[in-house]
Amino acid sequence: MSEEDILQVIDVCKAFGGVQALLDVSFSVQKGEVFGIIGPNGSGKTTLINCITGFIKMNSGRVLYKGKEISNRAPNQIANLGVTRTFQIMRPYYSLPAYKNLVIPLLSPRARRTGVGEEEANWETEKR
Repeated sequence: MSEEDILQVIDVCKAFGGVQALLDVSFSVQKGEVFGIIGPNGSGKTTLINCITGFIKMNSGRVLYKGKEISNRAPNQIANLGVTRTFQIMRPYYSLPAYKNLVIPLLSPRARRTGVGEEEANWETEKR
């Protein structure tokens, strides 16, 4: 593990019955890095994100966030540390510009408690 690693995924495996969705998936994401997961439908992208965020339990492997083991914790425990996912069901505030729809979650109690999005929220309040 590098000092700059924010997220480490180590040998994650997940099977649903006889279907092996993830097999020994490993990567790390460093501080300030933009990291994408791409692949065709059915390739395991959502399953991987769900394993990282605790929405489904992996069969084996480890996930570390800022050096702390988060493998197989409850989604709310992982979210309280600052790692969560979004779902594809969007309910934007149509009366607001797009950037304000993105800032609203940064002002939530959870984001404020964990310090996630603090810079972005400050930027928004300074613009007013």
